[in-house]
Amino acid sequence: MYRLSDHSLEIETGRHRKQWQPREERTCKHCGSGEIETESHFLLSCPIYATLREAFLGKVKTSITSYDSKTYDERLSICLGEAPELIELSAQYVSACHELREKKINTVT
Repeated sequence: MYRLSDHSLEIETGRHRKQWQPREERTCKHCGSGEIETESHFLLSCPIYATLREAFLGKVKTSITSYDSKTYDERLSICLGEAPELIELSAQYVSACHELREKKINTVT
């Protein structure tokens, strides 16, 4: 999914605008943290998705008991479905986050 750059996160859309936007200006418009809206921010740290993330990680930790000792990059890999036993669960999590993001966008516009 993300490997194809087929998403609407600021990190990707900012570079395809008519007026190119520098990476540091592609911040998350949803949480106000000032962080760049990257895949890792979207899946691992944006507070907007905290409830979804907590439910997802609760299930992940039953399969991968060492999750808390993983590096940030390893955690991102798990969220992106690179742990074979969690592919479907990861896909559901990413999809739910995108749905919530779209709802937030549509209520603002």
